[in-house]
Amino acid sequence: YGTSLEAAIKARGQEAAQKYGAAATLSVPANDPTFKALMDRPSMMKAAGRASELAQEAGETFDATSVKSLHYMKMAMDDLLKNPERFSIGATEAGAIGKTQKDFVKWLGEQVPAYDEARTAFQQASRPINRMQVGQQLREVLRTPLDTGERAGMFAKAVEEAPRTIKKAT
Repeated sequence: YGTSLEAAIKARGQEAAQKYGAAATLSVPANDPTFKALMDRPSMMKAAGRASELAQEAGETFDATSVKSLHYMKMAMDDLLKNPERFSIGATEAGAIGKTQKDFVKWLGEQVPAYDEARTAFQQASRPINRMQVGQQLREVLRTPLDTGERAGMFAKAVEEAPRTIKKAT
């Protein structure tokens, strides 16, 4: 898996750089009513602030009409949802933020089909990578020099944790 996993990750990165790069040069209308309604939601306000910081860290200026900046907002929302406890977010709020993020990403994809295409391509390229990563994890468990009973228990635990591993990887 090692070499093919590395090659798949590299290929996904190259394709993402090309497709997201092309989409990042585009913009959306500043006065879109759906976007204005989304921006009134607290999570979007938080994401905009965080996205502005991400842009600054990259030496860029945040512009809410730029697809590149809006992608920073999407990534900021990813962070909120990936580690809700870090941001003192409970399960109910995380669910609401998840819905807002879906609405936002759907809107952005409708406004900028190239962005939607880039996201879809990245997701599709991630599927075999995720499977290889789980396979590597299981292989490592099976290679561990333990007696048969311990190895079986570790394998069962690795299989049980595979969905979380995949979720974490995506």
